[in-house]
Amino acid sequence: MKILRYSSSWFFCFTLLFLLALDFWAWQRDIVIGLGYLPDWIFYFVGLQLALALALFVFTKQFWARN
Repeated sequence: MKILRYSSSWFFCFTLLFLLALDFWAWQRDIVIGLGYLPDWIFYFVGLQLALALALFVFTKQFWARN
């Protein structure tokens, strides 16, 4: 994909992941115990970490491959 070769698209991708990791909209929220007696925010951050790992994998294969 041609869009993966632009540094501005990667800047937007990693900035978005960073802003999603701040989680400022869930501050002062009650803790809800979910699956496996873990707080629900843990699953949110596990999903973010998987998205970050995927983004870094694609970044190294697409963007660094041409340098």
